[in-house]
Amino acid sequence: MCVVELTSGGTSMFDDSKSMMRRMSALAGVALMTGFYSNAAAQEQPAAAEPAAAESWGDDGGFEFDTQEAQPLGEATPVARMMDEGLKRLAREDFAGAAASFWSVLQDPDISADAIRPRAQFEMGKALMKLKMYEGATVFFEEIVRSGPVHPYFEATAPWMMLLSRRVPGDPAMLSRISAFGSLFPDRIDAKYRDEMAFLLGQNAFNQGELESALSYFALVSPDSIFWARSLYYKGITFVRQYDAQPAVDAFKALLALDGKGAEAEEGKRLNEMAMLAMARTFYSTGEFEKSLRLFEGIPLGSSTWLDALFESSWAHFQLAQSNRALGNLHSLNSPFFSAQYYPEAPILQAVILFESCRYTGVRKTLDLFDDVYAPLLQQLEALATERTSDLDYFGFYEASESKLATDFDPRLQQITRAALSDRSVREAEAFVRQVESERAALSKLPAEVVAGPFGQYLAGKLDGELGLAQTNLGGLVRRRMERITGELRTKRREAEAIRVEVDLSEASLLKAQKAMGAVGEVPDVVSETRPAWYQMAWPFEKEYWRDELGHYSYHIASKCR
Repeated sequence: MCVVELTSGGTSMFDDSKSMMRRMSALAGVALMTGFYSNAAAQEQPAAAEPAAAESWGDDGGFEFDTQEAQPLGEATPVARMMDEGLKRLAREDFAGAAASFWSVLQDPDISADAIRPRAQFEMGKALMKLKMYEGATVFFEEIVRSGPVHPYFEATAPWMMLLSRRVPGDPAMLSRISAFGSLFPDRIDAKYRDEMAFLLGQNAFNQGELESALSYFALVSPDSIFWARSLYYKGITFVRQYDAQPAVDAFKALLALDGKGAEAEEGKRLNEMAMLAMARTFYSTGEFEKSLRLFEGIPLGSSTWLDALFESSWAHFQLAQSNRALGNLHSLNSPFFSAQYYPEAPILQAVILFESCRYTGVRKTLDLFDDVYAPLLQQLEALATERTSDLDYFGFYEASESKLATDFDPRLQQITRAALSDRSVREAEAFVRQVESERAALSKLPAEVVAGPFGQYLAGKLDGELGLAQTNLGGLVRRRMERITGELRTKRREAEAIRVEVDLSEASLLKAQKAMGAVGEVPDVVSETRPAWYQMAWPFEKEYWRDELGHYSYHIASKCR
């Protein structure tokens, strides 16, 4: 008879994510900068129009205008007077009016506008930032970035692009734009922005697979920066990608030693938990299973990584021949608390453990349950792939998922879709779509003369185009995740079939051996006694799950192998 018992008590704490989708950057129909100025024109720019010190912001992202930048140009040409008007409107916080004035300067065909057009472009970006139209601002700042150091406001744009990376973290092309300032780093970047720039350049290099370059940038982030904790985590996972375990562990240990410091409170907690999980995986990969277990068990219940840690610790217990604890963890995963989670590998591991104990009937029951749940699910996923062939199709699937899955699809498909699409990158991509949508709606609320005018129409077209790209990007992420799930399920089904074959062969071999020994029949169960530690108490499982018991089950079975 199998006895499932619960032991509860304290857990031991350890003491010690590519290709970047690039934005469609051609601004067809209106040439804002290309060909409008030359080096000579830039040199002739009046002193008052020289790039002022870059705007600053605190940790909260706030920023202020330099008063010198709001001074009028003092020139008599009509286009200069329009520029003056835009600066005055900017100073009195009429940001929509200022943007309309700067647009007029950018579109003026008069050759006298060439010398001040670069500044109008820069000021336009600032005005749109103040309107919280961040993607609109990106349109104009990006043109400065594309022009490169020849643009007189190229350096002044760097901190604004860093601010944009905070405001719209889901923009897939943002890090690529920021990497354009790498030639200015560190000497030409203001000291107060260097830590952030170093981290962002390192993050971009990591995403591009340039791991040595990424490490060199992360090493330049100072320990007193709010980016220090993030840089340590990225250093750790960079070393993991290089299959260099010891420096990876050292980076994760340094992050854990901060105890949440060096970052905002919530982020610090999240990074600590991610570091513990990453370090546990690193120890597991090097065969140090006991160390990995201490880390897995140190991740608290309620953490976003706790379920992953619970499942992966089952493998560590299995490797240490602690099958009862491994099965206990899998028992926790089967609780109603986690019915919406997706761990198809769990029944495969359970079948392997039962197989090693020669419990062939239990193996078959486990694999039958796996087939009952996942075979129909795989069919639905394959049908989904047949019906949807483009990224925009998958964006539509994502948008309709709540209502459509509730009526048309099996509840299990709804559950795994939610689990698969809770990924941080998917959430950020969705947030980016919502940001562009909100900017498009905000544009319609500007003064009627702005909305109906050439500038409003131009910006509306740009936002519509950006929205299409953002939706395609999100749909692509969804498609790749659904394809990955489909591939995983096919693999697990093949593994399940392989286990079935092994069960048949092993059972036949065992029966043959028993017959030769004259002892045909099942080996009786041996009921083992639970021996909790001095700080633990034990209760038998009575078909009820309690939240504080999760992760502390021990599923006691004895081997039937002779």
